[in-house]
Amino acid sequence: MKIKICGIKTIKEYLQCINNKIDYIGFNFYRKSKRYINYKKAKTILKAQHTHTSKIVGIFINPNITTLKKIISQTHIDLIQVNSNWQKHKTSVKHIPIIRCFNLTKLTYKIIKNITNTTTITIIDSHTQHRGGTGEKFNWNLIKKLNTLKTFIAGGININNSKYISKNFKPYGIDIASGSENENIKCLKKIKTLRKANE
Repeated sequence: MKIKICGIKTIKEYLQCINNKIDYIGFNFYRKSKRYINYKKAKTILKAQHTHTSKIVGIFINPNITTLKKIISQTHIDLIQVNSNWQKHKTSVKHIPIIRCFNLTKLTYKIIKNITNTTTITIIDSHTQHRGGTGEKFNWNLIKKLNTLKTFIAGGININNSKYISKNFKPYGIDIASGSENENIKCLKKIKTLRKANE
């Protein structure tokens, strides 16, 4: 099972993820997020280590296309994650894979079930009125019906339940932010525990 840790804000946090072979490392470019980072700082952090196997993800919510292209060109991220208008972004940035992020409702679940491209990566999070990560769980049993897709579970995942999720629901991966932190700072012990439990 893949591990994606989001909300990297320092070189130290970045290197902790790299050294523990975290599969996907996320930088949040959504200004209203408490984990927001500007692209110049992200660029500096990414220069700290070029040689690694992790995929670097830029996280956006309804981004301006010009801004999106600028951040991609400056940071050389591997994928972008969007929470809105996937088709528009796919047309605008054809050279980079897009992770489609869904806040789960009856409508979005139908959309996900109708995805036929098995190479498409999706993230499913619980639905709230707030944009971005919720930190709240949803009915993980729904993932069992989507096992042909590369689906990440997000929301309420931590060192205490990640192995249970892997064993019982078998998603492509888990997407973690607060579950890898102590007081909004990435915790090396938690990162190591997550990696060891899900090797």
